[in-house]
Amino acid sequence: MSIRITTTAAFVAIAMTTAACWEEDKPEAEETTTTGTVVQPEALSDAGAADEGKSAEAAKIEAEVAEKARLADAEKARSDAEAAEKARLADEEAEKMKAQVAAEARQAEEATAKLEAAAAEKARLANEEAAEREAAMAEKARLAEERMKAASAEAARLAEEAGDKANAEIKRLSQAAAAATDKAADKAQSVIADMVEAGETATETDAATGAETAKTFSETPTLTDDATGPAEDPAALAELLTVDGFDYDKVKDAIADSEIGAMQKTTLAAALDVARDNPDALKPLLARIRDAMGLE
Repeated sequence: MSIRITTTAAFVAIAMTTAACWEEDKPEAEETTTTGTVVQPEALSDAGAADEGKSAEAAKIEAEVAEKARLADAEKARSDAEAAEKARLADEEAEKMKAQVAAEARQAEEATAKLEAAAAEKARLANEEAAEREAAMAEKARLAEERMKAASAEAARLAEEAGDKANAEIKRLSQAAAAATDKAADKAQSVIADMVEAGETATETDAATGAETAKTFSETPTLTDDATGPAEDPAALAELLTVDGFDYDKVKDAIADSEIGAMQKTTLAAALDVARDNPDALKPLLARIRDAMGLE
C-alpha cells in the first residue's frame, strides 16, 4: 500500500511541475508583446495555437494525473477495505479462538469439578463404609464380650450348682457307705461270731487236746520259715495277729499249720476271708485266733 501512495504522489508532482513550466512560458510571450515589438498576426496565431496545444497537453497530463490519482485512491480504498476486511476477519477469528479457548477452559474446569466431586463422593462413601464396618465390628465385639461374660457367669453358676450337688451326693454316698460299712461290719462280726461259736462248740470235746496243742505250739513251734510263711517265734506270730501287723497270707498259713482242731481251722479261715478287709470285724477275730492258739 505504501508503494501505491508513493506513485500517486509522484504523478501529482509531475503535474504540478508541468503546469509551472507552462505558466513561466506565458509571461515571456506577453513581455515580448509589451516591449513594443510588432507581432505579426500569423505569429500571434501560431503562438495561440502553441498555447492551446500546451494547455491541451497540460490538461491531458492533469487528466491523466487525476485519473491515476483516482485509480490510486480507488486502489488505496480497495486495499484499505481489504485490509479492514482482513483485520475484521482476523478479529473475528481471534474472538472465535478466544471464545473456543474460554469454552475449552470452562469445559476443563467443569470436568475438573466433576472429577473432584466424584472423588469427594467416593471418599465420603468409603469413609461411611469404613465407619459402618468399624461400628459393626465394635458391635460384634460387644456382643461377643457380653456372651462370654454370660457364658462365664452361667459356667460359674453351673459349676457352683454341680459342686453343691456333688458335695451333697458325696455326703449322701459317704453316709450310705458308712451305714453300709457299719451294717457289713455288724453282719461280719455276727457271722464271725456265729462261725467261731460253731467252731468252738464243735471242738468242746477236744478242749484238753487243744490246750495241750497250744502248750506244745508255744514250746516247740512247728511253723515253717520261708519267704512267705509266718514268723518263727510266738512273739512274731502274736504281732501278725494284730490289726497293725496283720498279714492275711501269713495268718492263714499259721492257722493251717497250727495244732488246733480241723473244724476250728476251717471256721477261723472262713471268718478270716470275710473280715480281712474290715478292720472293725478283723480285730475281734484276730483276738479269737490268738485265744485258739494260746497266745494270750
